[in-house]
Amino acid sequence: MTNISTDVDHLLCDEVSRCAAQVPSDAVSMLDFDRQAIESLFALADRLRETPSEATRRLMPGKIVATLFYQPSTRTRLNFEAAAHRLGCSVIGFADPSTSRAGDFYKETLADVAAFTSVLCDLIVVRHSVTGAVPELIASSRVPIINAGDGYNEHPTQALGDIYTMHKLVGNLKDATLGFVGDLRIRSLRSIMFGLRHFGPRLILFLLPPGDTVPECVARVLAEAAIPWKAVQSIDTLCDSADIIETIGLNHPNHESSRDLSGQWSATPDRYRITREKLKACDKSPYVMHPGPRTDEVAVDVDNTPNAKYFEQAANGMWVRMALLATLLKRTDPYPIHRQPRSL
Repeated sequence: MTNISTDVDHLLCDEVSRCAAQVPSDAVSMLDFDRQAIESLFALADRLRETPSEATRRLMPGKIVATLFYQPSTRTRLNFEAAAHRLGCSVIGFADPSTSRAGDFYKETLADVAAFTSVLCDLIVVRHSVTGAVPELIASSRVPIINAGDGYNEHPTQALGDIYTMHKLVGNLKDATLGFVGDLRIRSLRSIMFGLRHFGPRLILFLLPPGDTVPECVARVLAEAAIPWKAVQSIDTLCDSADIIETIGLNHPNHESSRDLSGQWSATPDRYRITREKLKACDKSPYVMHPGPRTDEVAVDVDNTPNAKYFEQAANGMWVRMALLATLLKRTDPYPIHRQPRSL
């Protein structure tokens, strides 16, 4: 048994090392990931999910991951913490800045938080309300930085997990028609578009909020990748045409607020809602994805249908984050202080 365990450990370490050679040194933007890096992470995620947990926990023993969440989070924070624990890491940090010196009298700067935290841990995961804040932390940190969402900028690990799920569902994305519902300024959808440029889906369909258009940065990235897209007017069109529909709904807090307590949201118009009845009536019977949290844009009667893949999507996000943590933690040498922030 000891020899078998040792062989598994060596194989896993070799795969992590190969993946580490492909991925960027920090994970702050999907624009930093090429196709080879993404596919390497997906292959490692597959390997990790097939490996007994007692073996994965031997991968990164003694490593410390700091999760600094300046905005509320459920799935993303728990995904990272579960992934870290499955690798044998310890986790420190906070889920609310009011419990830190960043949220009280001192208003400690984000740069100082990164500088001081990076001498206590091996990797930092940050979510912040300021658009572009996370890339700037690179200059202050001695350890790798992972962007868990910054304002209206990006959410690269959500994109990695979602694209991984799409691959699991339909295989080669170049043969797939993908539908997206929601505001393309939202960081998760922006990052997904930046990631999909490497995989050339057959067609992308957008169901946008009333009055919205496709942002210039998204249109440019899709044009450069020669990915065709068009806007549609109802969820029924997506149900009849798309292999996968990912919705983020129409109700969102202010992403540039540390905590939006307005509590105001409107019922989703019927042409944007996904229900069991609509899925049964459509031609394609598409898979349904949602990064969460949902309000009423996906009816709960969808949950127990074969179409519902959002719970599986959440689990897939953990495996991909686990692969990313392992690869970035594999770099054992301290990063130089005052590194230059990556240009997005």
